[in-house]
Amino acid sequence: MRRGLTMVELALTIGLLGIIGIPTGLLLHQHMWAALGSQDSVVATQLAQYEMEYLDSFNDFFTSPAIDCPSGRPVTTVIPLYKGYPYDLTRQVSCVLGECCSTATTQQGVKRLQVTVTKAGSSDPLARLISYRTKHVLFGM
Repeated sequence: MRRGLTMVELALTIGLLGIIGIPTGLLLHQHMWAALGSQDSVVATQLAQYEMEYLDSFNDFFTSPAIDCPSGRPVTTVIPLYKGYPYDLTRQVSCVLGECCSTATTQQGVKRLQVTVTKAGSSDPLARLISYRTKHVLFGM
């Protein structure tokens, strides 16, 4: 009697391996794609937080030389390859209430600051943070 596999046994084995192997391969591919995407998201969020903390470090946000005064329309600053990372950072400052450019203590103002981080060369945002700064706002009057 000869030892070996018959053609039917071989066809069934190949079929079962295909049924099990294809979904497993797709699952591994999806897992790797999600892991790389989450790394981009985490780095982009940390860069946006760093920029917000940097801007928060100025004692007077309304007269800081690092932030242009938004007189009438938003001021947008794009920083390519932010801090040497392959991400672009966009900072947008707008005046949403009152007079944001005046240093007078009688003038009230609210600035809106938006920081958006994208992959270099892409327009899809990976992280976006928004903050508001107030100046001489009277509460309870």
